[in-house]
Amino acid sequence: MYKLSADLALVQTVDFLHHVDDPFTFGQIAATNALNDVYAMGGKPFTAMNIVCFPIKTMDKSVLRKYCAADCIKCAKPVSCLLGGHSVEDNEIKYGLP
Repeated sequence: MYKLSADLALVQTVDFLHHVDDPFTFGQIAATNALNDVYAMGGKPFTAMNIVCFPIKTMDKSVLRKYCAADCIKCAKPVSCLLGGHSVEDNEIKYGLP
């Protein structure tokens, strides 16, 4: 948390999880995990950015799209804007939202 004024603070977090069998379910779990981190610190989520490690050379991009679709659905009400994110190539899938 970063205190901006006497009654206002910025809550930032980043976390990612290891792959669950179903990409859509995994995306929802990752989004829920990230949102709960913010709520646990007394914050209210306004924006989010995702982080992904993905084997782009060996796995179809449609799998990655399912992760993103799931987190967009899960974040649609509490988060006003998904700003983007960061990706790296990795042999193991990891996905999360800060």
